[in-house]
Amino acid sequence: SQCIITLPNTKYPMPRAELLDLMPGHDALFCTSDDKIDKELLDCAGEQLKVVCTQSAGYNHIDIAEVTARNIALGHTPDVLTDSVAEINISLILSCLRGVVRASNSVTSGEWVEKDKQDKNLFKGLGESLVGKSVGFLGLGRIGIETAKRLLPFKIGTVYYCNRSESPFAKEVSAVKLSLDDLAKQSDIVVVCASLNESTKHIINEKFLKDMKQSAFLINTSRGGLVDQEALVEALKM
Repeated sequence: SQCIITLPNTKYPMPRAELLDLMPGHDALFCTSDDKIDKELLDCAGEQLKVVCTQSAGYNHIDIAEVTARNIALGHTPDVLTDSVAEINISLILSCLRGVVRASNSVTSGEWVEKDKQDKNLFKGLGESLVGKSVGFLGLGRIGIETAKRLLPFKIGTVYYCNRSESPFAKEVSAVKLSLDDLAKQSDIVVVCASLNESTKHIINEKFLKDMKQSAFLINTSRGGLVDQEALVEALKM
């Protein structure tokens, strides 16, 4: 037996029109999170399509109801990038606390030289320590727990989390389950690791942002739709 593979003619991301044009006559689709798998596409594919596999942990770009109704098998890659995203979370947390990007920009622009001449300060630009900080996770799943484990050597304070149910990983880091409101109020750092669906869309809203400490940081390495962007912009103006 043999497998015939069709590759796109254009660079990533594949234009929608090209994807629709290529779909007929295929038994399986290997897609990315940039490809919207909906009724229109599935109609183009026809009854021959039996499998859809996305190169992502999340699958909010796929119409699950349509796929299920057509008895199409769905695959995703939930653990492939766990370590990578956890490492990025750590780098973003440290960068926020220590002002790494701000300091780097100051050096490359030459601004730090002029400011040093005018206002020499030995402790300027050092930022804050992670020691004792309370870290809240909106979603303590695979990525959340791996991030929390990497934070423990920094001598952080309490680990909080908010899930729909008890996290099976909570005991590994002595995490305390809180309501969404309390997570916002009690965390020095909020790390968003939740999946995006109808119940979590804009879960980081105006109220959540207002409840956060003025000194708190918000880290989101999940889907952008979890955060109400307009509310975030307004919160940053305050």
